[in-house]
Amino acid sequence: MINPIVRLVECDLGYFFILKHDTVISKQVSETGDYAKEEKQYLSNFLSSGMTVLDVGSNIGTHAVYFSNLVGGRGKVYCFEPQKTVYSILCSNILLNTCNNVVAYPYAVGEKNTDILVPSPDYTRPNNYGGYSLLHSVRKESGKMITIDSLQLDQCDLLKIDVEGMELDVLRGAQALLRSYSPVIYLECNRAGKERPIVLFLEQFGYRIYRHGWKLLAVLSPNDFQGFIDEKKQVNSRIFVSIACLSDLDVFNTIEDAKQKASFPERINFGVCLQISDDNTEFDLLKDLDNVSVDRLSIENAKGPIYARWRCEQLMKREDYYLQIDCHSRFVQGWDSILVEELCKAEDINQNCVISNYPISIDNLQKKHWLDRIGHVNRYRYIDADGIKSHGSLIKLPSKPQLSLSISAALLFMRADLRRKFPYDPDLNFGLHAAEQVLYSIRLWTHGVDIFCPTTHTVATEYQGARDRVPHDVKQVQSKNRKNWPKATWTKVKYLLGLDDIHNVDKIYQENVQNLDKKYQLGSIRSVQDYFEFAKIHDQIKKTFDGYMPSNDS
Repeated sequence: MINPIVRLVECDLGYFFILKHDTVISKQVSETGDYAKEEKQYLSNFLSSGMTVLDVGSNIGTHAVYFSNLVGGRGKVYCFEPQKTVYSILCSNILLNTCNNVVAYPYAVGEKNTDILVPSPDYTRPNNYGGYSLLHSVRKESGKMITIDSLQLDQCDLLKIDVEGMELDVLRGAQALLRSYSPVIYLECNRAGKERPIVLFLEQFGYRIYRHGWKLLAVLSPNDFQGFIDEKKQVNSRIFVSIACLSDLDVFNTIEDAKQKASFPERINFGVCLQISDDNTEFDLLKDLDNVSVDRLSIENAKGPIYARWRCEQLMKREDYYLQIDCHSRFVQGWDSILVEELCKAEDINQNCVISNYPISIDNLQKKHWLDRIGHVNRYRYIDADGIKSHGSLIKLPSKPQLSLSISAALLFMRADLRRKFPYDPDLNFGLHAAEQVLYSIRLWTHGVDIFCPTTHTVATEYQGARDRVPHDVKQVQSKNRKNWPKATWTKVKYLLGLDDIHNVDKIYQENVQNLDKKYQLGSIRSVQDYFEFAKIHDQIKKTFDGYMPSNDS
């Protein structure tokens, strides 16, 4: 008789029973010969013969059988699967592959021993059966939950947890084991709001936590695993938020919203360059806010956004990441964790990179039909003798980070060390779009740094109305001091981009460009022409700027 829900396949692990209608694990085993192959290969770095593994959330046993082979006859694998049908298949695969060192339990794992109800889906209908949580409102049957500590194990080297949102419950029921054996912990963490309590809980035991894709790796002694752990992906890190504020009281709301929405608000430091009138007292409370450093700059001495952002950089301490935003921004829940995850995704493509996009409008942040699109800087909208302006378009949220042509000044995220290596040039007074965004982007590009659009939203900004909050007297002073600076600064930018000769640089910048610090110059890993060709604007650049000499032309 043909079984309506199970079939036998030959795969990389040997012969395996799989669920016919499962849309994830069994399907992948059937189509590719394995499931989570790269993940298991990574975990093999932490295992050797004789070790003990706990596989909490085993499903049909793709990890359990793999672990069994790694730890050998002197080792042990304990696995747990509460769905009765799936548990039966797990046991069959253990027997079929002669895994005599595996002990399987038909239990859920949590923070207490108790009777529970376990999902019992219809296995004749296509579904991701491994994606069911105990909290799902589906057909259920009686079952049991146990704690890991109740097993009183005498060894544990790796604790792998995949329990659909109940990871913290498993850890709470394993505190004695964590204290006694300090196993490497590898767990799923892909649900909003779950990361913070897990990280804080594990830190109590001295763990260092790292991201590995959308999983978390926790180890007590990272030095024991050098070569297998990327320190740059540590979760226990700090973010510096740079905010250039031109007399906009919404900066208070921006900081408050950032703190409220952060997964780890205590690890966020703000640096604000506050450009205001000397007699202004409305911002006095800003300096008293926790984790906020303020550089108060008289509006008489302000020199535009680039100079203000440079002054923000001087407020950085020992943070791990740098985020640049506008002073009228709002945030999605868990924005800090999401940004780090997005940067890690981009770094898997190019280790030297930043992420940036046009933020969604604050007005649209709560509108679902806007949330499936993101502002990608992917074209140029203006190229003429008086300036260059990058632009973009709304694209469907991509499945992986997308290469961009330029940064958006309203959202730029990168490693702090990279920002320290490539700071803003403070001598670009009242520079416009080309100076603030295009020049900086090409600086990064020529140094081998790629710019990526992330796969999801993190920050929103206000595109209209912000200037209306700037006091009239501030606008007047700014207008007076700006004078011809934008034009003069553009001559410097043109020279730095190779679009004009040094003799045509405004006299006010002549000494500056002749003695320009190397950290503000373009790099040599990729040429400016390489960039223009990448951006598909090289022909237009040649037609527009007589002084441009293509560097790659023979």
